[in-house]
Amino acid sequence: MKNKVALKKSKLACSDPIGIGYTFLLEYKDTVCAQVMHCSPGVARNKLNPDCESNHQTLENAIALSEELDDDRQLEAWAALRGKAMFDLPQGTVSDDELTDQILLVAENFGNISTEIREARKDGIIDPDERNAIQKRVFALVSSLMNLDAEVESQVRQFPQAVRKA
Repeated sequence: MKNKVALKKSKLACSDPIGIGYTFLLEYKDTVCAQVMHCSPGVARNKLNPDCESNHQTLENAIALSEELDDDRQLEAWAALRGKAMFDLPQGTVSDDELTDQILLVAENFGNISTEIREARKDGIIDPDERNAIQKRVFALVSSLMNLDAEVESQVRQFPQAVRKA
C-alpha cells in the first residue's frame, strides 16, 4: 500500500480551489478524475495534490471536472478568491408572479445582511466567523439581484419597426 502524502490542513480549506481539487480525488476517485482530465490516474493524483511540485492542474482541467462531475465548488472557490461570485441564472421567460417573488427575495436578502451585520456588531467587533456569515448573505443578495436582472431581461419585447418610427 502506498503512503499517502500528508496534506496541510489549510490547503484543504473549502475556500482553496487547489484543496477542493484534491477533495475530488477523495470523493470521485482518481480513475474518474483521470478520465475527465485525459491523463493517467497517477498524473491526475499529482495534478490535484496541492503538495505536488511537478504537475499542476490547468484551468481546462478545472472546467472539465466541473462540467463532468456537475460540481462547481472548485470554480466557486476560485471566483471567491478573486472577490467574485458564481451563481445560476434563470432560464427562459418568467411570469409576473415570479418577477414579484424575485423582487421580494432581493428585499429579504438585503434584510438578512442587515440583521447579520447588526448581530455581528453587538459585541463591538466582527470576528472571522461573523465575517464569513455576512459574506454568505452578501453573495445571496448579489445572486438574487442578478437573477432579478435576468428575469427582467426575459420580459423585454422588441417593438415592430413601424412602431419605433412613430
